[in-house]
Amino acid sequence: MAAAAAEEIVKDGWLTKQGQVVKNWKRRWFVLTPTTLSYYASQEDVGRKPAKGSITLQGVRTVKRVAPTEQLAHCFIVSVPDRTFQCVGPLYFLLRLLHVTMGQWDS
Repeated sequence: MAAAAAEEIVKDGWLTKQGQVVKNWKRRWFVLTPTTLSYYASQEDVGRKPAKGSITLQGVRTVKRVAPTEQLAHCFIVSVPDRTFQCVGPLYFLLRLLHVTMGQWDS
């Protein structure tokens, strides 16, 4: 069973993220838990397949909203020591991520 399925899910939903190597945008199902932000190809993959990627929230250095553009109304970045993730999605997802991440920083 995948880690996200075993841990309390704080928020989940569709976000669009920019690829690491090929800079195109991919729609992914994100799962936020108290310790990680993981993403899957689809909602059905949670608990069935390993996550395509995962961010340990304790390692997060920056979470911030990027100035909106016509194409990217709700864009935000999550920076960890070795990578920066750029995502587009509902503002409430960003707010929950900020809330959980701030709890990690306080620990």
